[in-house]
Amino acid sequence: MMGSPFQLLPQVSPITELHDHTPVIVLFELLAGLQHVSSAGAWHTKSRGGGHFVIAMIRQRYRLKKKLANALYGTVCLCEDTYRNNEPVAIKQASLELVNRLLHTNRNADNPWRERRAIITLLELPPHPNVVNFREGFLHNESWFVVMEYCPEGDLLERVQRSSNRRLPEAEALHLFREIVRGLHFLHVNGIAHRDVSLENILLRDGVCKISDFGLTIDADRMCSGVVGKAYYMAPEVAEQDKYDPKSADMWSLGILLFVMLSGSPLVQRASGRDNDFSAFQQLGVHGVIETWKMTSFISVAVRDLMAALLQCDPTKRLTTAEMLANPLLQ
Repeated sequence: MMGSPFQLLPQVSPITELHDHTPVIVLFELLAGLQHVSSAGAWHTKSRGGGHFVIAMIRQRYRLKKKLANALYGTVCLCEDTYRNNEPVAIKQASLELVNRLLHTNRNADNPWRERRAIITLLELPPHPNVVNFREGFLHNESWFVVMEYCPEGDLLERVQRSSNRRLPEAEALHLFREIVRGLHFLHVNGIAHRDVSLENILLRDGVCKISDFGLTIDADRMCSGVVGKAYYMAPEVAEQDKYDPKSADMWSLGILLFVMLSGSPLVQRASGRDNDFSAFQQLGVHGVIETWKMTSFISVAVRDLMAALLQCDPTKRLTTAEMLANPLLQ
């Protein structure tokens, strides 16, 4: 049976909340070797005794219910926040020893340190309805923990796969897509490029899409490199290991995401000259592929135009999130 990640610690006084919307642990003189971030927006490090005391307070606040899933570097658990009427939250734990070992062999793997930087930024901002809401994060005993809202309806890939013909009707897909674009626009405006936009990383809560998984995020306003993300969703410049604008790469991934929602199939295995499907796409374009695959009856010309504006092999020609939100289809 799985135990709590906070087990074997003494019960102590509860966590103090400074404001109803700002849950924080009172650190001040208590912390030793522990770093913590909450929606107050600051990381703290202290050198004197008391780290176990603070972790015990965390354990008292968050009551473990069950293990939800294995993650790349650890586990994700469902817990109850006893200070918010037992509201369900998800707590993700990552072993930093395992992180360092895997990153040593693959620098482009999912990276909790990148996630941490993104979370710090997000915690300083008002929550966005289409981005997973993070509550707090902390480091203890070579593990990184992050507390976030629980999205019980799973991810968007599961929703697509449960649908008739394993694809979504156009109206439904556009409704969900609009929410995803709004969430990504929020990230880009606030300096975060996601670099792993995919159906798997869109969670659902009360039918609302929420962008999750920030382990590959990077400064949105700097050119970057590295083959990151899922092969189906990689922009050509990422797959070819060029320097690239991560915001433009996110826009390609958005186009693929919309294509998969509507067709039930990836456009290409990998957007690389070594991929025969991609070579065919370069010749046919979005409209030609949809006609060849006989999908014109359920993907309108307007939506094909929208996808074509995203799935430009030249990243400078792709729409931005702001331009997307101005499109009548997403009004």
